[in-house]
Amino acid sequence: MALSPRLSYQAIVKLMQETGCQSLVYFTSAQLSPVVDQVKAAMSVKVVPMISREQYDRSEDRSPSFVREVEMTSEEQRCAVILHSSGSTGLPKPIYVTHKKFAEPCNIGPGDRDFVTLPLLVTPELNLCTSRSALWLTMKSRFHSFSIRVCPARAFERKTCFFPNPNLPMTCEGLTLAIREAKPITLCVVPYVLKLLREQESGIEALKSCEEVLFTGSQCPDELGDYMVDRGVNLVTFIGS
Repeated sequence: MALSPRLSYQAIVKLMQETGCQSLVYFTSAQLSPVVDQVKAAMSVKVVPMISREQYDRSEDRSPSFVREVEMTSEEQRCAVILHSSGSTGLPKPIYVTHKKFAEPCNIGPGDRDFVTLPLLVTPELNLCTSRSALWLTMKSRFHSFSIRVCPARAFERKTCFFPNPNLPMTCEGLTLAIREAKPITLCVVPYVLKLLREQESGIEALKSCEEVLFTGSQCPDELGDYMVDRGVNLVTFIGS
């Protein structure tokens, strides 16, 4: 189960109890450590700090790769990951995603050079480089179910994922510079990012430079969507909007 770092300890406890999760792997930080301590006090749970990149990304390590034999047809309906709702109308609810559903983002976008702005639980400098020249640049915040599905899908396809630094504020100027640098074919956003890029003409031009601008998450206001299309932005809707 993937948890948003913005959740309260009550929400985490509820989700873990409902799904039967017994271990909590977390990134050590001043923000998360107190929440983890509250979870430990509220329920019986095994807590495991996340390992650092220096611990697993070692060129001298010659350990064999992990391999598990699977039968694709029988596994496609098994649960691959548990996500959760936003909790905007109460405590969040678990969302069970099968392997078949999890693989669906493989089919979105032209797939040549992409940029995604969705939240993901990764280090700011993470980028999955591969032999192909394809690029997914992600601009969504630090956690989003769509982003969690896109990242492994793009890695499986041997394409590159870029993520914005979550420690920097998301502004029209910053997003515009990132898009210019990445030169994506597909740009994945939430409507809030569209509103930011609308603030300046340079932001609109950055959107128009993309072959496809795909938005997901909350609903895009009709006025904003109409404006983008009228200005020549190829706007495409996806999950949840």
